[in-house]
Amino acid sequence: MSVIIKALYSFPKLFNQTSLFLIPGMFTFFKITGLSPEFTDMIAFNNVFREEVDKKKNKNEGTNETSFAEDYLCRMKEESKVETSFRETNLFGNIQALMIGGTDTTANTLTWLFLAMAIHPEIQQKVQEEVDNILGKSKPQWSEHLKLPYTYAAILECMRWRTMVPQNLLRW
Repeated sequence: MSVIIKALYSFPKLFNQTSLFLIPGMFTFFKITGLSPEFTDMIAFNNVFREEVDKKKNKNEGTNETSFAEDYLCRMKEESKVETSFRETNLFGNIQALMIGGTDTTANTLTWLFLAMAIHPEIQQKVQEEVDNILGKSKPQWSEHLKLPYTYAAILECMRWRTMVPQNLLRW
């Protein structure tokens, strides 16, 4: 996991270097010369996800609702005979976008949620009781959010209370 965290800190440095990577051939140049440690972090970041996708490809089981990669690979198999945008390169691009784009907003949302829970311990207590009663110690699946209406409502209310997009559209 430290590879991912290290890369997430390196990405802003990498792409703030006067947009060198917009110049054709710069990726290859940095790869060959090794001039940018941030570029090495990016390669390690990509390799982590390539290894995980390779494991999923060799799994030969049905889809798992918690894995975007498995669902994507299943869709690739279904549409292999048709011209489609479901390609492995697009899968890696989507994984990178989800990891890089969602990291900061998710961290900020969780920070506000923890603050709200600290300010309102009675809500924290109700959320904890609901999670313990419904999920127990099991690993939550996305589909189970419907079984946790109070917890889900608390998260949505926190996102309404402190939106991550300051110029958000008006709420009706």
